[in-house]
Formats: sequence, C-alpha cells, structure tokens
Amino acid sequence: MYSEAIQAFIIFKQFTNFIMKKTISFLSVLIVALIFGTQITYAQSGGKFTPEQKEKFKAQIEADLKKLNLTDEQKEPYKEISIKYLDKLKGVKSAGGSRWSKYKKLKAIQKAKNAEMKRLLSSSQYSTYLEIQARRRKELKKMRR
Repeated sequence: MYSEAIQAFIIFKQFTNFIMKKTISFLSVLIVALIFGTQITYAQSGGKFTPEQKEKFKAQIEADLKKLNLTDEQKEPYKEISIKYLDKLKGVKSAGGSRWSKYKKLKAIQKAKNAEMKRLLSSSQYSTYLEIQARRRKELKKMRR
C-alpha cells in the first residue's frame, strides 16, 4: 500500500520537475529572444533620422536663416554647427543611462552649441537665436503633454 503511494508520488514529482524544467527553459528562451529583439530594434533606431525628421530639420534651419538675417558668410557655419550638435543630441537620446545623466549631457551640449553660436552671430542675432530656442522648448513641452 505504501509502495504504490510512494511510487505514485515519485512519478508525480518527476512529472512536475519535467514540466517545470520545460517551462523554465521556454521562459528563458522567450526572455532572451525579447531582449535580443529589443536591442536590435533600439540599435537600428539610434543615430538615424527618418526622412520626415530630416525635412523638418532642414525647414527649421531655413526658417532660422531668414529670421536671424544671416550674412552669406554666416549661413554655412550656422548650418554646420546646427547639424553637428543635432547629431550629438541624437546620440545622447539613443544612449543608455539615467534620465538625469541624459539631461546633464543635453544641457552641456546645448551650452557648447550656444557658445559657438554666440561667437558666430552678432549680439542682436544671438538674442533672436535664444528666442527661437525658447519658443522651440515651449513647443516640445506642449507636445509631451
């Protein structure tokens, strides 16, 4: 009587162990696949701009050139600085780290860009440039809400 109960218990225990091992194996494979897939997607999106983003950025630069009333000598350096810092900002966005560390990096990049723009632009152009930046920040805040 006890031997049949013990044998049944042993068979039950082996069966549950088998099921648990298969379940754990399946979940492990699933988790690895999800992580791998997420990393590939994340890596592919980092550093690349969509055609819509490129067009929007070009339009912003052209609008800035008109609003700032830049000379012909200022236009090309303005575009180069804008593109250089846009690439840096995109890199920070796609990089890992905490929100606070990203915020500090973004602020440092913005400060460096503003310093370069201040050297390039006249004082009235620079104040207009800062107004444009403030307006864009407000627009971004509205879009987030």
